[in-house]
Amino acid sequence: MVEDPQMIEEQYRQVRKDEGTTAAVLFLRSKRALWPTAPRLACLYHALSGDLAQEIAEPTSRKMRQAAARNLKKLLPKVKDKALRSLIRNEIYFHRRQFNRQRLLGVEDVRRGDSKGNFSIGVGAWAQGELLIRRGHVTKAYRLARTADAAWTSLIASGASRQDVFAFAGMTKLLLGDEAGAKALFERTRQACPTPKVLEDYATDEVIVRSFKRCIGLLPPGPIN
Repeated sequence: MVEDPQMIEEQYRQVRKDEGTTAAVLFLRSKRALWPTAPRLACLYHALSGDLAQEIAEPTSRKMRQAAARNLKKLLPKVKDKALRSLIRNEIYFHRRQFNRQRLLGVEDVRRGDSKGNFSIGVGAWAQGELLIRRGHVTKAYRLARTADAAWTSLIASGASRQDVFAFAGMTKLLLGDEAGAKALFERTRQACPTPKVLEDYATDEVIVRSFKRCIGLLPPGPIN
């Protein structure tokens, strides 16, 4: 019986909800025979492997992120679908920590009518703003934070309801100095978690902040609890 990639992706999402990131990576790896004809599954595997690297100490973490970006770049020439190409590019820039390029990718997507590009804008602008404020470039950081805030506002208004959208939006509010706005969004983050296993990663405001700062290199990788 030939497996349906769409059905496999639905199964992967359920595994990730119920059992967590590591189990989801292993599940996608077990389906690698489908990757040549289902590049989206390959994209999800490599992107998630890069995410998993945040839970592992250096230098292994850096090597895993670099490998994820390298494998995603190899995948890109094989993909014609514009939406999937944007997703792959977004993941490459994120794992390489090329946040300005990630933001500009989102701008490009929004200009061609894809509102999901606001996710790339929001992540890229927030992350670059966090880096800049630690280098003393407060004005530039604040400008990027406002760009990110506008992107999250637009995305949420369009119906986005994933927990990571609310978490990134909350982190952006913190960068703007709006603690009340951040706390409200972190509460929405927890409410949006579909299972107790997912909720573990968003249990408190402190865990959310540490987890997302760790993803962009402001904290060392490793367990956050």
